[in-house]
Amino acid sequence: MVDARPRLLTDEQRLWFTSMPADLTQPEIIAHYTLSSDDIHFIQRHHGQTNRLGLAVQLGGLRYPGRRLTDLLPIPEAILNYIAGQLAIAPERFYEYGQRLATIYEHLDNIRQAYGYRDYGTQDLLPLTRYLLPVTMESDEPLPLVQMALHYMRARRIIAPGITTTESLV
Repeated sequence: MVDARPRLLTDEQRLWFTSMPADLTQPEIIAHYTLSSDDIHFIQRHHGQTNRLGLAVQLGGLRYPGRRLTDLLPIPEAILNYIAGQLAIAPERFYEYGQRLATIYEHLDNIRQAYGYRDYGTQDLLPLTRYLLPVTMESDEPLPLVQMALHYMRARRIIAPGITTTESLV
């Protein structure tokens, strides 16, 4: 069966929206992945360096680009090193994270509860449409619309759906 939903983006653009960009500059990495003292306190409440680092990377991925960790692998070395450095944990510990897949989902639930993240749902369709409408009236270019949709979701701590669903929304 062929997927009948529209494809607005190229394969390269889809990859860019569904991964932590490997080409971020150091100032961009700092802007997106710096942990606050509250973040570090939250992370330190979890047991073991591997879990702490995995949780921190997962939190970073929710903040930018706004996706679950399982949708973002592999993590670029520069981002992993930066996050690990803030926690004084060897970056290699991350590769041990999630050997028990349930841990990743338990940590995602912890983050949802602590930070107010939630999955995209049907209740978000109308507000997102209203947000995109002014730009849609001026241009039918898909790339800026997808960027705006993802920005909208990140700003509201909505975990972005898969890229095919995001394209359909736009």
